[in-house]
Amino acid sequence: MTEDMSALTFEEAMKRLERIVADLEAGSSSLADSLQKFEEGIALGKHCRELLGTADLRIRTLVEGPDGAFAEGEPFDGE
Repeated sequence: MTEDMSALTFEEAMKRLERIVADLEAGSSSLADSLQKFEEGIALGKHCRELLGTADLRIRTLVEGPDGAFAEGEPFDGE
């Protein structure tokens, strides 16, 4: 992949990851190509988890507020 992975949005990274999974499931690539795709898939998965973690933190900050209390006074349990 020539594109800098950190520039990918969550949606772009997921779409690329879905294509990699489909390619690997098809089993038509050589072992070397499959390993390269697998490595890229692992990196894309990590990138997606980081983006989700950042989004989760932003949401928690907005919902809990600066003092850590939920808007209605109840702690936010994530559900």
